[in-house]
Amino acid sequence: MLDLVEIMKTCTKFGITHKEHAQLSEDVYEWCLAYEEYYSQYKPEQLCTMMVALHELDHLPDDILNCGPPTALWEFVTERSMGEVVWSVTS
Repeated sequence: MLDLVEIMKTCTKFGITHKEHAQLSEDVYEWCLAYEEYYSQYKPEQLCTMMVALHELDHLPDDILNCGPPTALWEFVTERSMGEVVWSVTS
């Protein structure tokens, strides 16, 4: 599971080569399979351990290829919208 640290280090670099992207895609795929094996154990009742974030992680290499590194993205609109949702729920 410590491979996730290396995945995050690669994802947060300011630039990524095509070779690094290919390796990142492979590493993320392998990590997701390992997570599935360790935590869900391929049992339907264990699906709650499969977080939405895991699904998002699976798409991260393609998002980096299409949009650039995460350090170059600004999510103000999404964060602002989520802030308004949280505010409305607590009001």
